[in-house]
Amino acid sequence: MTEYEIIFILQPNLSEEEAEAVIKSFEQVLTDQKATLVKSERWGKKRLAYRVRRFWEGYYVFFEYVAQNAALVELERRLRIHDHVIKYLSVKKDPRAAAEEERRAARLARMQRSGLPAQEMEEQA
Repeated sequence: MTEYEIIFILQPNLSEEEAEAVIKSFEQVLTDQKATLVKSERWGKKRLAYRVRRFWEGYYVFFEYVAQNAALVELERRLRIHDHVIKYLSVKKDPRAAAEEERRAARLARMQRSGLPAQEMEEQA
């Protein structure tokens, strides 16, 4: 099984209930494909860097999940054909990057236990 991250942007003119229904439908796609949803974050409405499909704003959503490639293919297919999705980007996480994050977190925890001030910890990290 592989770790993936995906960010998709919904149309900003959706109501909160409509946006939540769309997000739940994509979560259900992952569940149906036997994927494990690690993290689901709603980042809210943000201004886009450039106009996409005549929108200057979008409702950002972030998923982190573990799945087989078939789940990624199905989720991307559904995102591509859904009317309310204006853009998406999926990324396969590098397992070495996750190991590096764990090592850095452990190092910061050791520094905190040793009583170093926060500023010194950030400089040493």
